[in-house]
Amino acid sequence: MKSLSVTLTGAFSYTGRYIGQELLRRKIPFQSLTNHTRPSVYSSSSIPVVPLQFQDASLLISALQKSTILINTYWIRYPAKGVMHETAVQNIGFLVQCAKQAGIQKIIHISVSNPSPDSQLSYFKGKAEAEEIIQKSGIPFTILRPTLVFGKEDVLLHNIAWLLRHFPFFMFPSPSTCLIQPISAEEVGYFAVESIHSRTNQILDLAGPEIVSMKEMVQQIGRACGYPRPIYSTSLGITMAAVKILNAFLQDRIITEEEILGLLKNHLVSSQPPLGRASFSDWLMQEGSSLSTHYINDYKRFFS
Repeated sequence: MKSLSVTLTGAFSYTGRYIGQELLRRKIPFQSLTNHTRPSVYSSSSIPVVPLQFQDASLLISALQKSTILINTYWIRYPAKGVMHETAVQNIGFLVQCAKQAGIQKIIHISVSNPSPDSQLSYFKGKAEAEEIIQKSGIPFTILRPTLVFGKEDVLLHNIAWLLRHFPFFMFPSPSTCLIQPISAEEVGYFAVESIHSRTNQILDLAGPEIVSMKEMVQQIGRACGYPRPIYSTSLGITMAAVKILNAFLQDRIITEEEILGLLKNHLVSSQPPLGRASFSDWLMQEGSSLSTHYINDYKRFFS
């Protein structure tokens, strides 16, 4: 029997790095399947890296045979360079089939809160389809469904703070009272690694103890970073027109229409009792002064 070892997709990504750090803390050996290597994420360790590709099954099976557990964070935030959410679902199917042939004993998959195969939003629909592939694979699994994951590297929070610092007001489509239930990135890492030891198939929402409205969240960020601004409720069309101008100026995708619609539909709130304990408000007060210092270009980070 092989000893416990992990293959982690995206070990250098935002959520993946917290899972990787938890694996290191517990001294569980792991390798990363990734195309985005950032050695500075793990300053004290050298993480074995295998390119993540979805064309050559034999290469992927060979890489996976070194591990007993697969922790998957692979997904795409938005369609880009010909890769759609539907493509990402197909890629996960390919990964799962290779994992099965490689003898992987368990899959831990990072999904999202409130996925639905009937959703009109391709992000949430695709997440549901990926979950179904894993559930039907015959491999024991844990599926984790985080809400908004907050942490020092979070793009959304940083860039909201940056916008508040550089513009005299903030706008968001009505109703700005839509709800969010953030969970800390450290806790996502903890639950992902803790799931290795679960002997039953499970699907868990990962949400924190606080529920705030979008307006309240922006107000909290403004106070924490020292740039409180008035918040105006607008139509979706006006907001997206402003976002389009900013995207062109910054050469980025600050937020997508699907992400906004997901917020407006309260998809980032769980109906289950919260598993997370970390306070989002307390974290903001501790980290707020560092949030608005620089802009994080998500598009350049992954596609340049």
